[in-house]
Amino acid sequence: MDIFQQKKNLRTELQSRRDSLAEAERQNSSLLICNRLQRLIGEQFPVDERLTIFAYWPFRSEADVRPFLHWCWTWGHRVLAPRTEKETRRMHLHRITGEHELVPGPWGLMEPGTDSPQLERDNDISLILIPGLAFTPQGARLGYGGGFYDTFFARLAAQNIPRPLTIAPAYELQLVSEVPVEPHDARVDYIVTERMTYTIPRGDGRV
Repeated sequence: MDIFQQKKNLRTELQSRRDSLAEAERQNSSLLICNRLQRLIGEQFPVDERLTIFAYWPFRSEADVRPFLHWCWTWGHRVLAPRTEKETRRMHLHRITGEHELVPGPWGLMEPGTDSPQLERDNDISLILIPGLAFTPQGARLGYGGGFYDTFFARLAAQNIPRPLTIAPAYELQLVSEVPVEPHDARVDYIVTERMTYTIPRGDGRV
């Protein structure tokens, strides 16, 4: 079986596994994840530093990071959300100050409108919350297959910008022993679940 089919099969399995969570369990787990995210930020950055956080707005059964984003706004951190281009697989990052600034985009995802202020310099990003379907405790990630984050990381590399801290909020059931990977697939630095925070040594940033 080639790697494309392996990834496809694992995506189907993990999507079903994640969708099987009862709503009450999903929300309770998401709150625990958000609390761990807050603690992790406090450990990694000075308490008075105002951060620029590239995040995602939760879709379907993804870990609900909205409580964490509201915490960010309360503390004065700048929150960025991506607006996607289907054709180029490119993400444009826009600052948002609340859900009211989001509109439906491709695939039904909520995205910033074009009138939201766009990030001017990619090297201003402090950290990235990165979604996915499956992760290993060693930081390997299986995304949704669109290649948007791969394209974004390649964009940073082309500008000689070090990859910001990457944090994957996920349910514990999304952890697997291994995922099929390719040379361009980068590890995440942390995986934050309802049970614990996994710390992954960065090394050269490759899986």
